[in-house]
Amino acid sequence: MALGFKGDYEISKSGKILIGSDYYLIARKDEQVEAKPRHIFKVNGGYEFSILDDLTLMIGANVVLENDTIGKDKSLHVYPDLRASYPLNKSIEVYASLREILIKYRCIRWLGKMRG
Repeated sequence: MALGFKGDYEISKSGKILIGSDYYLIARKDEQVEAKPRHIFKVNGGYEFSILDDLTLMIGANVVLENDTIGKDKSLHVYPDLRASYPLNKSIEVYASLREILIKYRCIRWLGKMRG
């Protein structure tokens, strides 16, 4: 099950505040671990602004709270959320981002621990 919310508040023509949240309920079933629900609550926020014509930058953070107990020292995590984008034309946009890559890396590491 997943729930989410996203919104923004325009401060000026070139800048706005972004905010969002997501909630995930995952039921894990494994031979080595008793089945119990895993709750993940994520809040993200940032500031998006334009510089140099159409070049847009977004600087923010993701705060994740989870109740998983396997291989963890803490349940609260803070990750950077960075993005730069530039439209080449009306239908093509080039972008680079660093967002949630740390969460994906952490999940891959966790799955590796579970298997071996």
